[in-house]
Parts: sequence; structure tokens; C-alpha cells
Amino acid sequence: MNPYDAEIYYSRGIAYYGMVVTRNDSSSLDLALEDFHQALRLNPDSAKVYATLGGTYLAKCDYERALVYFNRALQLNPGDSFTYCGRGCLYIIKDEYERGIKDLETSLRINPDDPEVRNYIEMARKMQKM
Repeated sequence: MNPYDAEIYYSRGIAYYGMVVTRNDSSSLDLALEDFHQALRLNPDSAKVYATLGGTYLAKCDYERALVYFNRALQLNPGDSFTYCGRGCLYIIKDEYERGIKDLETSLRINPDDPEVRNYIEMARKMQKM
């Protein structure tokens, strides 16, 4: 493995993250985070890595860190629907429904064919009324 190739670390981090889902192995989140942070050290302007770190910290319920990484990803790439969706879900979890719905709607404007985001918006509106 080339120790200077950010994409290799990013890809391996994605593989570790996948193990969390497929094997219910939460310890793999820490391995994924290590690789994502190494990828970021090698490529500090990668919006993709920042967004993925945001999603990984969201999965770990570290909402403050997740928000920092999502925000940085959006500074670098303000047209990324994935990041708006992730940050929107984060706001919903934190009971900040208006902010969350706004981000989810932005995600949907960028990628109008995403049925998952439509479902998230619908659920957020229902939760907001509770």
C-alpha cells in the first residue's frame, strides 16, 4: 500500500465502514476514522473525505464533530447533496427541525431523483408536529 495515496486510505476506510453495516461490527468505525483522518492529512482539501468523516461521526453519535466536518465539506463543495442530507439528518436528530428540513430540501433540489431524501423530509415534518 502506498502510504502517500489518500484515495487508498479513503477506500479502506469505506471498507471498514461497510463492515459496521454488514457485520454489525461497531469497532470498525474507529478503524474507518483512522483511515479517513489519514486521507485528510494527505489531501486536506477533499470535500469527500470531510463529508464522510461527518457521516462517520454522526454514526458514532458525536454530533458536534459531525457538524464541523459537514460544514467544512460544504465550504469546499456547496453543491453536494449527500452532505446536505447528512447535515439535515444531524439537525433532525438534534430536534432542530427547521434547519434539518431546509438542508434536506437543499439536498433534494440538487438531486431531485433521490427518494430517500423525500422520505426524510416527510418524516422530519411529522416529527416536527409531535
